[in-house]
Amino acid sequence: MLAFLAPTPTPGRAAAILRDIFGGLSASFAFRLWDGQEVRVGPGAPVCTAVIKSPELFLDLIRDPSPYNFAEAYVHSRLDFEGDLFQAMDVANVVETVKLVLDAAVFPRVKICAGWVTPEALADLEIDPDKYPLTIQPFDQCVLEFEGARHQTDWRRPTSYGIIRREFDHYLLERAAAAGADVRWGIRVTGVTAHADRVRVETDRGAFEAPVVIGAGGHRCPVARALGQVSEREEVVVAQESETRLPPEWAQRLEPFLRAPELYVEPDLRGYGWYFPKRDFLNVGVGCTHGDDGSLPRRRDALVASLRASGRLPEDLPLAPFKGHAYVVRRQAPRRLHGARFCLIGDAAGLARDLSGEGIGPAIKSGRLAAEAVAALIRQGRPLDGYARQIVERYGPGELGWLQRRLSSLPEAVARLGVRIVLGSARARRRIVFNSIFGMREVAP
Repeated sequence: MLAFLAPTPTPGRAAAILRDIFGGLSASFAFRLWDGQEVRVGPGAPVCTAVIKSPELFLDLIRDPSPYNFAEAYVHSRLDFEGDLFQAMDVANVVETVKLVLDAAVFPRVKICAGWVTPEALADLEIDPDKYPLTIQPFDQCVLEFEGARHQTDWRRPTSYGIIRREFDHYLLERAAAAGADVRWGIRVTGVTAHADRVRVETDRGAFEAPVVIGAGGHRCPVARALGQVSEREEVVVAQESETRLPPEWAQRLEPFLRAPELYVEPDLRGYGWYFPKRDFLNVGVGCTHGDDGSLPRRRDALVASLRASGRLPEDLPLAPFKGHAYVVRRQAPRRLHGARFCLIGDAAGLARDLSGEGIGPAIKSGRLAAEAVAALIRQGRPLDGYARQIVERYGPGELGWLQRRLSSLPEAVARLGVRIVLGSARARRRIVFNSIFGMREVAP
């Protein structure tokens, strides 16, 4: 939980904080502050009243609202309860569930991303793709193209889905808010400082403090920049993409091309382009490593020219403007994943898959693992080290091993030959490209 705090809150300020943070909870209870002021929260008559005897205790309880901390304060006579003590502890359990989500963006917002998700990622989010209420397209087919040769892979069931990140992210935030999270957007973080017992987050709307902070702000996450020991050796991918909503007449005209994603491996093997349909949306883009050489616009123009020549992008089809973004793949110079009071997830942790750049699945999985680790820290005092071990077990150490270093140093001609051999084998495409590199697996019904 994050709480909006002043260094030494007045009773009036403390009352406002309590109403702001706890007003939406299902439990009904009250606080009596050190000046005698009573603050009621919840939908009905309070079942108990917590008597907070000092501003120092107020800060301690807001920073760590666990049942253990309430009980410890009660045992040491810093806190009194009026009413049923067992009901008071039930209230403490409800208070413990309060979380605050901060985001600089205002939602729904455009998110530059192809929007490719796997059944495993949707399962981690407990989303049934057949019941998802927004744009989603199942894929049981994918095409890979390299040096003019096209290779189509088919599955009996969907192994991936296309979603619109503008819709998907907003849907998840609204679901989090409905579950009790305090979601605040349009707030830009300007500084992050870790202390022994808490983390302080400075923003353009004031300061927030919490016993634990999860950094989920993407490649340039301020928590990662402050605490994640970001290295200049990171392998950064730069990309440009266009996401266009197709009018019905265009969707009908392009229907033969809108059945499955197509990937176009770059001749120098530094990245790939894509043609990615999502119902009545079309996402086209290209990404590559070492983008500081200025080659990305040339790669984009070559991709568009090829797609126009093939009829996939007719000359009279108006495309939305291309927009750029960057992210880190987990190849070298890994970021620090955790500290005593923070952990990083998704692109903030640099977890996008090497070679494919697929990042939605690792973001979702790491988010779940981080949530479990933080809950164990708050409730049981268990350190966050286990979270980092789980990430390394699942996504590797983030540095190339001996064999990988040797393979990466192969002459380009030999590497291209290897790619042709892998793509030319249906079995190798499934196991190496889709299963291992993209994390796509056929899931039994």
